[in-house]
Amino acid sequence: MKKITLSIMTIALALTLAAAAFAQDAIHPKIFVDGKEIHPDVPAYINSDNRTMIPYRAVSEALGATVDWNEADQSVTAKYKDKYGERTVVMWIGKNQYTVIQRKDYRVNNIQKVMDTVPVIVNGRTMIPLRAVAEGLGCVVRWNAVDYAVYVISPNAKAPGTPAGEYPGFQNAPNYVYDDYTKRWPVQEPANLPYTTPLYGITIYSYQIGDKQVHVRMSEYSNYSLIIKKKDGSWTQSTPDKKDYYGAYTTNPDGTVTVHYPIYHAGEWLAHPEEIAEMYICTPGMYVKLPY
Repeated sequence: MKKITLSIMTIALALTLAAAAFAQDAIHPKIFVDGKEIHPDVPAYINSDNRTMIPYRAVSEALGATVDWNEADQSVTAKYKDKYGERTVVMWIGKNQYTVIQRKDYRVNNIQKVMDTVPVIVNGRTMIPLRAVAEGLGCVVRWNAVDYAVYVISPNAKAPGTPAGEYPGFQNAPNYVYDDYTKRWPVQEPANLPYTTPLYGITIYSYQIGDKQVHVRMSEYSNYSLIIKKKDGSWTQSTPDKKDYYGAYTTNPDGTVTVHYPIYHAGEWLAHPEEIAEMYICTPGMYVKLPY
């Protein structure tokens, strides 16, 4: 009986430790810099201020920035040069004020900023707020709550794919398909879904063509257009404005959203379901061709 009890306790302890390990892994967000996941030797974590904290060298060095630690005043300095000039970010342990210095040609801007959390030292490691340092270095920072991931996009970032202006499938397309700005955005052709855009981290999970709508489930929605190419070679686009169009999307229990792109609206057909040949979602910085 003692052996059975001991075995049960051993199994219970093992399950408890496994569950604890899983829970600990689950709280560490994934970090992507210019589309590549980085793996710091000390995992990133979300602090009590709901900010992602990272080792001070992690993102900076992934960007190609130089990073220095000053023991005397407990400060971290990161310097980064991109096509727009040079930026320097200085942070101090325990202080919510930090400095961003912008240099371009002969101009220097010295900006004092305030963040809603502070750098800290944990177990001998300096941890700094990811968003503050990345944005201070001129990057865009995006949070994908569904996939629990942070995406950092630098000014030098380049996404894979053929630019829209050179993409064979967009030949003879009208101006609303791409313009002088979006013609540089690449077109991705995933073989299947789900698919996550490499730079901005927007995940498209699935879609369904209905009688009068195309339903697309994705990690977020911010007026991303659905561009439709018909079998006769003509084009149309559907962009339900989430402010003005009631029922533009539905929030699902898992945190994803299902966008309801109308193909019949106000008594007019944009495209009959049987007319659809190709479909593209225009996400920030990239077109994604839906597998069809």
